Amino acid sequence: IIAAIMAHWLEQIALEKDEYHKECLNVGQEISSKGANFLMCCVDGSSQSDIAFQSAMNLRKKFDHVNVFHAYIDKPDLQPASWRPKSLESKFEVELTGRIPKSLFSLTFVDRSGDTVNNVLEQVVDPVAFQPGGEGTILPARPDFIIMGHHGRKGPKERKASIGSTADRALRNLHYPCMIVKNLVPAGPRSYLMAVNDSNVSKRGFDVLMRLVNPRDTLQLVYFANRELSSPQEKFIIRDYYTKELQEVGPVNSEFKIIDCPPHTTLANTIIDYVNESTADVFVIAPRTTQHPSSLTNELINSVPITMLLCKN
Repeated sequence: IIAAIMAHWLEQIALEKDEYHKECLNVGQEISSKGANFLMCCVDGSSQSDIAFQSAMNLRKKFDHVNVFHAYIDKPDLQPASWRPKSLESKFEVELTGRIPKSLFSLTFVDRSGDTVNNVLEQVVDPVAFQPGGEGTILPARPDFIIMGHHGRKGPKERKASIGSTADRALRNLHYPCMIVKNLVPAGPRSYLMAVNDSNVSKRGFDVLMRLVNPRDTLQLVYFANRELSSPQEKFIIRDYYTKELQEVGPVNSEFKIIDCPPHTTLANTIIDYVNESTADVFVIAPRTTQHPSSLTNELINSVPITMLLCKN
């Protein structure tokens, strides 16, 4: 009889704990539906993708959802055991379970069956699939940010690049903000450096960036002015707009600067030199979403040594 009473008592405690856990998760889901981010991190088992995953975990806020995505092809005889799909899935599930509630993470592992990683990724995040009446997708929600590692390209290529072909193509074809992790993004207060101008694309990119910035972070907005093309009136308009924006929504440690390009120096080199001398953790630009990025965007992606966030929208 005592054993039966104890078993019933333990069962009731377990049920109460489950109900409490469900209530907490429901609260989390309600809050996460009101402005939280959906961070999609692409992994492949490499050390660089591990750095991208850790950066995503450092970037997430309390109710942000983290999705780990892997388009795999299973080759038991050619892959290390740690790179096999089941091993990777178990690894990330254990790590996520130990750090965040189960309702705030998901794993999307897709057998690409001879297709390329690029094509699978583009199909999974196709914006049309998330629209009402769309065919739907295997992702639980539409990504707000896509995070991927910085992979060196293998073998000679027609166009020199310091990032892998998947990240390289994603920057051209994905209509989402993309972060290329070149070094670990810290968990504590971070420093962001964003190159801005007076375009609407830049202004929307600033709004996208503010979804990641925390109150204790440092934010510096810089307008790199071409001496021949930038008029005093244009500088005044840009300074006035971003100064007001920083006062309204920026963190306490924020500032706006104008840097004039030195004579006989290209805009790209001016930006790269400035980033190299800064202590920023993340460099941010807001390029137009086109299949052929400008030469300036290409040069910055290839040459800037720190993590880059491309606020495409």
